[in-house]
Amino acid sequence: MTARQSLENGTHQYSRDDSHYTSFTSVARRGGLVAATLLALCFVMPAANRVAAAETPESQQASTGYFPNWFKLSFLDLRKDLEEAGTGGKQGVMVLFSIRGCAYCKMMVERSFRDPGIEAVLRRHFDVVHLDIRSDLDLKDPRGRAMTVREFARREGTTFSPSVAFYGLDGHPLLRVVGYQTPERFRATLDEVIAKLARTSRTPSPGERASVTRAD
Repeated sequence: MTARQSLENGTHQYSRDDSHYTSFTSVARRGGLVAATLLALCFVMPAANRVAAAETPESQQASTGYFPNWFKLSFLDLRKDLEEAGTGGKQGVMVLFSIRGCAYCKMMVERSFRDPGIEAVLRRHFDVVHLDIRSDLDLKDPRGRAMTVREFARREGTTFSPSVAFYGLDGHPLLRVVGYQTPERFRATLDEVIAKLARTSRTPSPGERASVTRAD
């Protein structure tokens, strides 16, 4: 037996040349584990924070920086979005499907939605909300069915950015348009969807009400 004898037992290595045992290997391994853990946290924690920040409706909407202040934050339950629209005297909800960094989405918002005539019509008839088509946040569709935002966009055929979909207060889809629309084209889109609302709601015009009164 030499003056210094090292014996390894499992994960522990110790010395016989003094009065106590020193767990050299164990300490080294624990130290390596701690260092590796700290290094991993340097990467994982910022990434987790970025995901958490991205995965909220508020941060998704704020991250674009170009949405008008009259855009509503979605409840991520389109039944509630529609209920709020109805309470506010609107006829439905318009959903803008987009992604962060989409140049044509920004152009459509700034050129079409901010056009004074278009803005007035939109705000009169619809609540407008935004959904990120890449989001994995949970959502309920107008019928209350649960899925992620990404799955909902895929089902609605709105995975191209930008896309716009209109829903009546009963949750029925009214119209969907895919791709950038100039102000001129979007005015025509609004005319079409409002005409469809008029046909489905069958709200009597003043002339129709007068004729009904005479008939009685």
